[in-house]
Amino acid sequence: MADNLLTIEQLAQRLAVTPKALRQRLWRAPTTLPPAVRIGKLVRFSAASVDAWIAAQRAGETRPERGRGRPRKTAARLAS
Repeated sequence: MADNLLTIEQLAQRLAVTPKALRQRLWRAPTTLPPAVRIGKLVRFSAASVDAWIAAQRAGETRPERGRGRPRKTAARLAS
């Protein structure tokens, strides 16, 4: 059972992000990550749920990319 639980460091390596970024995301927006299992103070991720989460994220890649920041004023918005 312990073989299929990933630490934050292992998940970060799998997702190609830093462990610090993953911890911040876990604290600020936990719903944007795969479900976590808390064992006392330890946080672990099931390998099966991580694989399913990655597959779901790939399925959603067809969404158009949103720009960052404030929307720009366009001619159509200025005319109204």
